Amino acid sequence: MSSLKALGEALKFCNTSVDLGRVNPVVRFLVSARICVVFMTIYAVSIGGLLAYLAGSFDPLLFTVILILFVLLHLADNLLNDLSDYGKGIDTAGYVRVSYAPHPVMQGLLSTGVIKGYVAASLLASALLALYLGLTRSPLVPILAGIGGFIMLGYSGIPIDLKRLGLGEVGVFIVWGVVMAGGTYTALTGMPPIIEALVYTPYGIVVSLVLIGKHLDKYEMDREKGVKTLPVRLGMDRTLFMARVMSISAPLLAAAGIYLYTGNPLALLSLLAYPASYTAYRAFTLGRPRERLAEWRIWPLWFAAWSYLALDALGRYIVASLLSIALYLSMGALASGILAGLTVLMGYKDLKASRWYIERFLSGW
Repeated sequence: MSSLKALGEALKFCNTSVDLGRVNPVVRFLVSARICVVFMTIYAVSIGGLLAYLAGSFDPLLFTVILILFVLLHLADNLLNDLSDYGKGIDTAGYVRVSYAPHPVMQGLLSTGVIKGYVAASLLASALLALYLGLTRSPLVPILAGIGGFIMLGYSGIPIDLKRLGLGEVGVFIVWGVVMAGGTYTALTGMPPIIEALVYTPYGIVVSLVLIGKHLDKYEMDREKGVKTLPVRLGMDRTLFMARVMSISAPLLAAAGIYLYTGNPLALLSLLAYPASYTAYRAFTLGRPRERLAEWRIWPLWFAAWSYLALDALGRYIVASLLSIALYLSMGALASGILAGLTVLMGYKDLKASRWYIERFLSGW
């Protein structure tokens, strides 16, 4: 029971009240690797898979393998970054990263050897699949995989430190947009993901927004430590303005992109992400509270949390929109209408939740 409780809490809050020394090794690994954020990868790969389905080329088995490998790579990326930042003296007591979730190295949850072995195995498995798909589907697949691997290693400073160059935010936009969503589409169809960028680009924007939010949460500490992330380079005010534009424009871009790509008005379902996007916009407008608010579970994260809320909503509604269109084309209006109706109900629930968030946390302090 303690393992299930730890996993459930970690999925919701990235942290757990359970002693990780008392849970099974698999759960300890997943919590240490920050399983809470893998939904952003699931949405990206699902977008690519649905685009492939609409193109008439979908292999369920291959899609499942791609999804599993991307999730494993995401966890590997988290662990590698923790190992790298700890080794550079960035992740220290009191630093934001150490405060909001268990640190696998500092807390002795995973050994350096285990982390390096897992990262190497994940990269090797992904490289082998990419080479196979390069021979059987499209030579673009290993190219995209190589770009993704370079950015993954570069974010941890191997061989160049993309984070310190202020390029980490651009990197995640490319990885979760072009590489994951676009790469999945190419792996399934054998075609380059060019016009499909209309659909996956808005999603890549909100993934980048999450990293911008996290780096804003660490702004003062990163500036003191010389970690020149994009917010540190641009300054607080310019970054907050950019974040507001990104948060409020992403759902509109997604709905417009899906409509231009499919010509189907069910693309408008993506606009249901607006309540969550508005809460993020409001957070970037009000700024960060000086101290933890009552009932706020994941302090010292603030901007990152609201950004992830916007990402989760947009990811769900892009997937729901594409799936509704796919059902309309394959099964007719009834099946599509049922899913669209359920999606609208989900949107109403999100609207109520956003109102509560604003009243409770975003009405000024």
